Amino acid sequence: MTSLPPILPDGTQVVTHVDILASSGNVLFAKGAVGVIVKAPVDTTHAYRVRFMYGSEHSLKAVLIADYKYSPPRRADVPSL
Repeated sequence: MTSLPPILPDGTQVVTHVDILASSGNVLFAKGAVGVIVKAPVDTTHAYRVRFMYGSEHSLKAVLIADYKYSPPRRADVPSL
């Protein structure tokens, strides 16, 4: 039995691994574009709604390349003046 990928929550930043195309076929956003999930799917068979720069939203299927690790923000070491 294979485990299903987790459903990422709204607000998660994502990076595209393919170009995002307009209906005309022109590239709107090149692969590597960063967007924010604004609507997560109800299950893994449906698409995410992702917002890109300028407020443009597109439906995308997710492929989890690698799990990420969360580490809380930490104080930067700044030398005293």
